[in-house]
Formats: sequence, C-alpha cells, structure tokens
Amino acid sequence: MSSGRRSRIGIGLGLALACSLLASPAPAQSSRAVHVEAREPGAGSLLPLQGVNAGPWTHPGHPDFLDSYIDLGVAAVRTHDFFGPTDIAYLDTGQGIFPDMTKDPFDPASYRFGPADEVVQEILDAGAEVFFRIGYSAEMPPMHNDPPADPEKWAEVAAHIVMHYNEGWANGFHFGIRRWEIWNEADDPLFWNGTPEQFFDLYERTARRIRQVDPSALVGGPGLSQWNHPDYRDRFVRYCKERGVPLDFLSWHRYDATSAKGSPGHYRAFAIQQRQFLDGEGMPRAENVLSEWSYAIFHPMHCLLEGAAFDAATLSALADGGIDGAHRYRGDDQNPCHNPGLHYTDGARKPPAYAIQAWDRLQAMPHRRRLTGSDWDHHTAIAGRSEDGRTLRVLVSNYDDTGADTVDLEIAGLGTCGVDRTVARDVLTEGGFVRAESFTSASDPLAYSFPSAAPAVTIVTVSGLAPWPANLRADTGGCPAALSLAWDAVGGASGYRVYLSDRSCDEALAATSPAATVSGPAWDDTAPPVGASRYYAVEPIGAYGSCDGDRRCIAAGCPGEPPGPVTGLRVERSGGDLRLSWNEAARATGYRVYRTTHPDPRTWGWPWREGIQDEDPA
Repeated sequence: MSSGRRSRIGIGLGLALACSLLASPAPAQSSRAVHVEAREPGAGSLLPLQGVNAGPWTHPGHPDFLDSYIDLGVAAVRTHDFFGPTDIAYLDTGQGIFPDMTKDPFDPASYRFGPADEVVQEILDAGAEVFFRIGYSAEMPPMHNDPPADPEKWAEVAAHIVMHYNEGWANGFHFGIRRWEIWNEADDPLFWNGTPEQFFDLYERTARRIRQVDPSALVGGPGLSQWNHPDYRDRFVRYCKERGVPLDFLSWHRYDATSAKGSPGHYRAFAIQQRQFLDGEGMPRAENVLSEWSYAIFHPMHCLLEGAAFDAATLSALADGGIDGAHRYRGDDQNPCHNPGLHYTDGARKPPAYAIQAWDRLQAMPHRRRLTGSDWDHHTAIAGRSEDGRTLRVLVSNYDDTGADTVDLEIAGLGTCGVDRTVARDVLTEGGFVRAESFTSASDPLAYSFPSAAPAVTIVTVSGLAPWPANLRADTGGCPAALSLAWDAVGGASGYRVYLSDRSCDEALAATSPAATVSGPAWDDTAPPVGASRYYAVEPIGAYGSCDGDRRCIAAGCPGEPPGPVTGLRVERSGGDLRLSWNEAARATGYRVYRTTHPDPRTWGWPWREGIQDEDPA
C-alpha cells in the first residue's frame, strides 16, 4: 500500500491505450441473457485468484482470523503491511527480521525470526500459499526508502530468509515457499527514493542470490504502483532480459476508483496489456501478478454490498484477462468501514469478504466453460465445471447495470437422458450467501430466469450432470513405444471410448469414430507422436441414465530425442561487436543465447536471444 498519493493513479495511466478493451456504458435493458455450453471448454482454467494481503495473524488485541480465512477459502497471503513481523525492519522500533544492518548476515543470532515464523505458520494453517514480499511495509515517515548502503549485504539477508523457510537454516523449516517478491512499489518515493539503476542493481543481486540458495524459487517484483511505469516496468523488464536476470513474475498494483467510479473492465484491460507487454519482451512464461488491488484504499464501498459486487466482477474480469495471481488489499481488520480490510476489528466480516468466498466456490469448478453474455465491466458472468464433471457453477455479478434487473440463464449441452438435475441459486446478502431457490430439472437446455438487480452477486449451481473421466492423465514412461492414458473409474460406466485428433481438443471432443473402446480406465497408444502433441478425449459408456457420460480431453505426446550438445563455440571480435558461432547441433530446431555477468547457471533468467538458427552476432 502507498498512503496519500493514489490520486495520481488513473490520471496518467495511458487509458487511451486501453480504450478498445474497456467496456462502454451499460445499455439500458430489463434483462441480461447469459448462455453457457456445459460441454465446451472456455479459455483457460479458473485459477485461485482469491488471494489477499496480510492476515490471518494480527497484532495483539485484534481478533485472529484463521477460522474466517479457512471458511472464506483464502488461497494466498502476501506478507506485506504487517508493519513489523515479516519486514526486514520497521521504522526504528527494532521490529523486523533483520532490524540492525550493522550485524553479520551469516550469523543466525543477527535475525529475529520468531514473529515472522508465527505469521507464516498461520498462513499455512489456513491452507493458503505464502507470497513472501521481501522489503518493508508502509512507514510514516518513511525510514527505509533509501537504497541499502550495502546492496550485497541486503541480498545476503534476503537469501538467508529464503534459507530459513525453505532450507531449515537457523532452526528453520522446509516449507517450500515458491514466490518471493523483491521490494514493494519501487516506482513510489515512499518506498524507493533511489534511481531506477540502483533498484535494478539491488534486484539483480537479490534475485541471483535467492536462486543460488534455492534454484526452485520463483522471484519477481517490483510491485508497481503504476502498472505501466516507463522506468520500473519497461526499463526494468528489459534490464532483466538483457542481463539474464531471473524475473519469474512481474507484479503490479491497481486501485481503480481513486479519481472516478471503479471499473472491473479496467482490470481486465490492464491484465491483457500487461500480458501482451511481457510476451512482446520475450518473456511469455513470466507470470502476470496483481499483488495489490481493491476498489480504492479508502472508500465507503468497502462497507457495502455494492463493494462485494465490484470485487466479484473484478475477479471474473481478471480471470478473463488472463491474470496469473491476485491479492486483494487487504484481508484482515480495519476500522472504520471505509478502510480496505475485509473484516472489522471485532472480527465481523464486511460484505466484500464474500466476494473472496464466491471465487473460492467457483474455482472449486476449475474447468472453465464457454459462456456468452458478460460485458466484463458492469455485469459479469463466468462458469466452471468440477473435476468429475458432475457439477457446474455460474457466478453472476451485477455491479452497476441498473438497466438489467433479471438474468435469463441458459445452460446447453446437459443431455436429455431421463435424469433430474438439481439447480440451486444462492444470493449474497450483507451477512453472506443464502439459498434463494432450489428445484430439479431434466431439460436440455436448462432455461432459468432469476432477479439480479444491482448490486447483486449470485451463484447458480447445477449438480447431477453427466460424469466425465476425472484425473485424466498421460504417462510417457513407456515412450516412444507407447504412451499410457489412465483416468479415474466412472461409476456406472460399462466401458470407455477413446477419440484422437492430431489437431485440437475441439476436434477430439466432436469426433464420431473412436480409436479404441476399452473396458477399464486405461489405454495405451502404441503409435504415439514423438516431439509433438496428440489430443485424447475419453468418454464413459452408459454412465448417465439413457446416455453416455461426457468427454474429457487432454494433450500429450512423447518427448523427442534431445538435441546434441553445442560444440565448437567461437568468439570473434569485429570492430565494436562480438560474433558468436558454433557447430550445428544434431536435432536442434533453434538455439538460446544467454548473456549474463554471473557464471552460476542457477542464477540465469531469460535467454538474451531465442529461436536462433545456426549463429547470431552479438
């Protein structure tokens, strides 16, 4: 969080660049039509985006929110703004993990891990991922915003924090914490008062040192307060790319309603543009993480059902925008209600807390379904299906579409199989979700109209759908002779049909002639593709009334023989340039060139050049 300067955000964020992605004002209409295809996959999976900042541990005198976090289904907690325990240091209070920078970073006695251990353990007890921010909470006045006097020492402290939690150092643990965010809002003078170059240097030293002590760690940052900052995003990402510095995720922040009414569509647009930026910079596998977000830092919306509808719509819009992770600011308690905490200081929940719970319930159905009828701004809808296929859930959020007080929901692809399915509708009140209606239906398509006047958050659950093979998986251990498929047995199935396509899952799901029919939950492809993917769809026979079960598809293939080694690497100077050349490697389709100042491969990040054919001048 940054205090007292959010008003500048939203004024110069390049909204003109996003205009084609942002929704226009909601049209006036009495109802909104939402159509779901139960058998057709949507774009991507539904990820656990219900992360928060801070909690469930709180300072003495405040409630413990462990039970509430578990009930809400909080998926991840970013360790920012605990104001002491998980910081390197906090103000001049002596709090923090390493509050005295004059001490020896290699000596366990220099560290104060106890309070941080309590915070981390309680996050894990809640069943949530630890997203560890290494740095400092907001301070008034700021006391740790100057660049560290000894950046190498600061990086060593960060590495020993990782060692404590993942390698057992200093009576530590083996928690396997994966994501480590370096600094917070480096583009804000309240957190970083140095130059961009000084921050780039500190990040490089820290990221490389963390990778040395834990090669499996994912490192990233810098928690941008301005999502598209020309120095701390554009130049920073290019610096990491050019020098081969690890950057496993780019983190950024957004508080949309500082200067105008908040828009879930803005979050979707910025998530899409951030992904496009990373891809364009040659980092297609770098995660796109919104590590702080809410309607605004301080706003009455945090007290209202309208705030819950905004949050639920925003999570839906972020999912459609392809975001990889999100952490609402914040999860614990703050009074008065216009502060952003999801709880009051007496432990009671504010309405937006239930948007976290709504996403948890939707994300329990991780297989996204194809849906039309969402504008991703005023009135959103998103649907998923369970791992066994038997349950489908639709989350509908009417944030401010005052012209649509009814939703006409249609769900197709259910089958007319003589089986009654149960339809349940839960609606959000200020005190949580309540069951509004439940009935049975054997219709296909299912047509169901229900009230949804703004603000409204509605969850429609349809159970009793046709099952599909859960846990469908491929084993390449027998390659190249055979690729083995297996899946969980489906109750009531007399056998299974396997369909193939070398082009797409859509084609395998629509195929009319099976490649094989088997009696049990396994099949071997004895002529599998090598170095390419094949699409396998499996269908249970006679598992659903008078119908077969639904198909489930995966892509798999045998890995190709690895390329031979690069030999004969040569370096020639030509004027002010260096030219690299090498002998052609057997079976290579291209080459990656890494350029870095560090000799340890564990610390290398993105290739400097990729997809090179034969040779390339540098």
